[in-house]
Amino acid sequence: RNRAGKYFHRDDVIAQDDAWVVRATGEPVATQLEKMSKSKLNVYNLDDIIAEYGADSLRLYELFIGPISASTPWNMDGIDGVQRFLHKIWRLIIDADTGAVNSQINAALSIQGTELERPLHKTIKGVTESIESIDKMNTAVSRMMEFINTASQYAADANAQIPSGIIKAFVRLLAPFAPHLAEELWERLGEQQLVSLAAWPQYDEELVQDEMIQVPIQINGRLRDVMTVTAGADDKTLENLALNNQKVVRHLNGAAVKRVIVVPGKLVNIIH
Repeated sequence: RNRAGKYFHRDDVIAQDDAWVVRATGEPVATQLEKMSKSKLNVYNLDDIIAEYGADSLRLYELFIGPISASTPWNMDGIDGVQRFLHKIWRLIIDADTGAVNSQINAALSIQGTELERPLHKTIKGVTESIESIDKMNTAVSRMMEFINTASQYAADANAQIPSGIIKAFVRLLAPFAPHLAEELWERLGEQQLVSLAAWPQYDEELVQDEMIQVPIQINGRLRDVMTVTAGADDKTLENLALNNQKVVRHLNGAAVKRVIVVPGKLVNIIH
């Protein structure tokens, strides 16, 4: 609105030099969060949004913008982001040229022991718990986004194969949030009954725990101890754990550390 308190429709203003001005006159206006009101010209027509973005995008955005109990500002950029997420799911599963399931989706491949098995089980747990709490639907959507990012990075290798069981489990998670897309994908994956009638996927408690690995600690190239750490721990974490290891502290006996060499997931070598 302008200094006189007049409100302007979002289509009547433009961004200019880190500020907003009236498109027709260049008059500066201030932006602020307000409840939707016709008098404040900030009402969105849901039919228009569905026509442009699809019902799934609208539904998913409403669940994603924040806890159900919280008052959250409506942002059309957020719907753009959610729509991109749905497109990303489609591209992961469906070949853009043929419309068939991507050749990387392998129905003969077992889920067990594959790189995406643990991320899938963590996603199932996260989405399940978020749904059960009612007020954390946004967290469930975030969990699914994280999984699709992980799966897409994995699929970037043209030789990578993804068990169809993993994809089908994800589609079942997606169904309550984006039912139209989920049903279409479910059918293309070869399933006959509706995904909405399919059993909810279950997670393995052991597979939702962080994977642990053993990393040797050396002092001047000599093995002094082996520490158990979370797989994927960063260099700084490994360095701090090694320097505070009791056996290392005893062997150093107060000697100044000149350098710490960290080979991620392999070893830590302390030079003094």
